[in-house]
Amino acid sequence: MPMGKLNKEKLIVLLVLSVVIGASGCSSNPKTSSIDQIKNSPAQAQDQVLSQAIQSKKWPEELSLTSPSKLAPPFQTISEELLKTSDFPIFLPTYFPSPNVKDMKWSLNLKTGKNNFTIEIGKGLLSRKGVAYEAGILSGNVRQPDESPLKKQFESENIGINSINLPNGIKGKEFLADGYPNVVGSNAIIWKTDKWCFFVTASPGNGSGSTVDYAHQIVNTLGKNDQGFLALPGKLSFIYTGANHPLTEIYWKANDSTWYCFNWSGDPKEAIQIWRSMAYIGGENVK
Repeated sequence: MPMGKLNKEKLIVLLVLSVVIGASGCSSNPKTSSIDQIKNSPAQAQDQVLSQAIQSKKWPEELSLTSPSKLAPPFQTISEELLKTSDFPIFLPTYFPSPNVKDMKWSLNLKTGKNNFTIEIGKGLLSRKGVAYEAGILSGNVRQPDESPLKKQFESENIGINSINLPNGIKGKEFLADGYPNVVGSNAIIWKTDKWCFFVTASPGNGSGSTVDYAHQIVNTLGKNDQGFLALPGKLSFIYTGANHPLTEIYWKANDSTWYCFNWSGDPKEAIQIWRSMAYIGGENVK
């Protein structure tokens, strides 16, 4: 069906489904410029050790935390249970934002299975049991995300593709929906660095809250140097379809058989800050 015959709601749903299935546009392989060589830093040093660990499947002692107290407070109480029940590398955040609302607290719901876990992250009132709303999910040992049919879909639906310059010398591709220039989710930006691919869709135009604005925010937050976990393979997507429902989804590879996924319903810069604080606390490698 030509793109011009799609209604606005169908277009938005189409975009969301294409992103959520996990590929973040990596199959598009957009042309990008080389990123400057990463300077030496503590984060880079840890990433080099992590990369070696992925190859050797051996986790060195210097990556282990000596105490759960080094983790962000909401995750300290569940770390011991995870180490007892999981037989693969465990990563948990050392940073987590304040609820930023009076009398509110973070609530974690841990679910463990064979060689996997899921932590549902919610926010609720101190005086009540239960969760007011879900803020995110951290899961370990998820399967490798599928490649997305997004680029092929856009091209087949008569969607324009333009080159776009992003900060730090990065060049991406902007996809423009034919006939819907003012619809939220009608354009998307995809770019790729050494081991990562990125997908962003929000509002058209160049102003605050636009796809271009969010793409710039994400590139600037990651920075040219001190790339953190970008030394490991991964994917990041950000979608905003209106109604104050932003979603950042980050996949990264922990070893040859283990992927992590972090979903965050909030500011993408905050999601990146939480993700970059992830620390290895122990756990065996999956055989």
